[in-house]
Parts: sequence; structure tokens; C-alpha cells
Amino acid sequence: MKITEKMIRERANEQSFSRGQGYYRSGMILNTIKRGNILEGFCEGSEAVPYHIQVMCSDKGIDFATCTCPYSFEGDCKHIVALLLTFLNEPEKFAEKLPLEQSLQERSREELVALMIKMIEKYPDLQNLVDRPVPGKRQIEVDVDSFRREMDYALRHYGGWGDTTAAHTIWSIADTGGEFAEQGDLHNASRIYRVIVEEFLKTHDYPADDEGEFADAYNNALEGLAGCLDDTAFADDAAERQMVLRALLDSYIWDMDEGGYGIAEGVPELLLRYVRPEDISDLRRRVEIAQKRKSQSSYPEWGVRAYASLLMQLDELDETNPEETLQRLREQELFGLVFDKLLSLHRIDEAISIVEQHLHALHERLDAVEKLASAGQTETAIRLAEASNGQEADTRLTDCVMTG
Repeated sequence: MKITEKMIRERANEQSFSRGQGYYRSGMILNTIKRGNILEGFCEGSEAVPYHIQVMCSDKGIDFATCTCPYSFEGDCKHIVALLLTFLNEPEKFAEKLPLEQSLQERSREELVALMIKMIEKYPDLQNLVDRPVPGKRQIEVDVDSFRREMDYALRHYGGWGDTTAAHTIWSIADTGGEFAEQGDLHNASRIYRVIVEEFLKTHDYPADDEGEFADAYNNALEGLAGCLDDTAFADDAAERQMVLRALLDSYIWDMDEGGYGIAEGVPELLLRYVRPEDISDLRRRVEIAQKRKSQSSYPEWGVRAYASLLMQLDELDETNPEETLQRLREQELFGLVFDKLLSLHRIDEAISIVEQHLHALHERLDAVEKLASAGQTETAIRLAEASNGQEADTRLTDCVMTG
């Protein structure tokens, strides 16, 4: 295990390192232990309960560090810095302990039961973990009601600071889904992941989620759910596959209905990766219904375009006549997507005509020029840039091609 002051400095900003030094010198790091390559300790802070710090190290240095404090800025917090400085300068303060798994394996069944009871008495939230089903050799359908209760409780306190609690619950339940998936029990893994989706979609409020914790947790669960379809036998079951695809799409529709802020942002890519030809008609129907509803809302533009883009890609998968796709996009006056479709068909002159007739805003021209350059149409992109109106547009568009 190799730790140097330089490593500690490089992982924290100047203020955190300086304040961490002060915490170390003031002896604010308590109850330090070392379990194999993991350092742990507590640090007195502004809260009544000390913050818990955990650092994973290796021969190369510091691999990972966490702290229960709310710090969310650049690098490690001052508490992590203080713990690392304590170990660097006073390693003898860290009591050597067996790695947790080995320590538990050496206890008797009676000791483990007694220990769990004491832990739950002190930390009642751990009861949720005890109530959860765990993967086993016999793959029987598990009762997912305990997960529903956890989600229900977390989402009742959802909003503002409650978003963090809800995010932690989603991460935890998704981890259990992942454990079932690792055991090859994709049926139960999918059911556990879908509980997260089903319960969240009952809510009608977008999370404050200033730090993006909730979106990260939810998108992680969606990726886990979609990942079940990597198993061929599971994906070959049409009912299982379609339940997964619908849950993914329903999440995307929820996000679009709420304004499209980033929850489920990766769903279109996941749908296109896992959808099979026989699934497309059902997905298309659902997307068309959602698009029509969005078109009647107060601010329809972004959502309508997002749905149209997804429909265009579904058309490509089931080899819909491109003229049908182009006609639909023209009727909806989605000329940016008309340009994209024509470019994908290598109908460059028609694509340029669309730009000249319909895409007049600078951001639309920039987008078109970038896409032409990326498609190997550099000379065409330069001509389009130079033909644009306004000196500012000329410069920015031409620079875009030259630096692209």
C-alpha cells in the first residue's frame, strides 16, 4: 500500500487539502482501522454524528475514497484528506482487522444472528435488507413486495433533500437486481429492476436533483434492466423481452412529458440495441401516441422532435420505405430531421436544398455544417458555410468546418 503527500494533494483542491491538514493536526480523526487494503475511520464535523470515511488503496496508490459528508465539489473532501494524512504520518493508529467477509465467515451462526439483531436495533433501516430476497441456486419467483415498500417509502419523501435518499434506495435495489443477474436469474433480476420503474412512474413530480444523483441512479437501473436482454435465452422469451422494452420506453415517455431533463436519456440507444423486428410495431404505436399527446402540450417542440427521431430510427430497423419517413417528417415540418435522413441516404443535393430553404437559424446551420463535415462532405460544408448570411455566421460556420 503506497500513499504519499503528493498523491493526497493531487486528489483534493487547495482548500480541502489545507482544511484537511488542520483536521489532522487537531486530532479529529477517530476509530481508525485497516482491513487489508481498506482504511476506515470517523471524522468529527459540523454534524452531531461523525462522518464515516473509507479509502481503498493498492500498491499503485489511492484507488477510491468515500465520505458520508455532503461535499460535492472538486476532488476529495477535507475529511478524506485528514484520514489519509493520519495514515501517512501515524500508521500505528490504524488497528489491523480482518477483511469483513473473512471476519464474518469465522463467526458462528448464532453469533451472526445476534450481531444482525443488534445492528437492526441500532440502525432500523437495515431491516429492509433483511426482508429482501437473495439469489440462490434454486431459481424460484421471488416476492418483490419488499422492494415496492422501499420504493414507496423513498418516493414519499421525494423532492429536495429527499431526492438523495430516493437515489440511494434505487442504487441499493438495483444492486440486488444485479446480484440476481450475476447468478443467471434474469427473470427475477428483471422483475426487481422493473419495480424501480413501475413505482417511480407513479410519481408526477420531477426531482430537484441538483447534483444529478437521482438521474444517475435511475439510469443505472434502466441499464441494468436492459442488460438482462444480453442473455440470449432470456431475450428469446417474447413476453420477458417486451416487458423490458415497454418499461424502458415508458420511462422515456415520462421524462418527455415532464420536460425531457435527462432521466432515461439513454433509453433510445437501449431500445435500438435490443429491439427485434417483431417488437417494432408495438413500440412505434406507443411512440406515436406519446408524440401526438406531446404535440398538444404547451411546449411541444423538443419532445415532438425527440419522438420523431426515434420513429425515424425504428423505420430504418424495419426497412420502412425512406420516402414514407421523409414524407412524414416534411408534414411535421421537422426539416432538421429531413436533412439528417437525406444525408444518411447520401442525397447531398437534396439535403443542401433543405438547409437553404428551411434551416435559417445559426444553430441549425452549425449543426448541418458539422454533420456534412463528419460525413466526409468537407467541400460542401465549406460552400454552405461561406454562403450563409451575416459575417458572424460566415466566420463561425467556416471555423466549425476547419476545426472539425
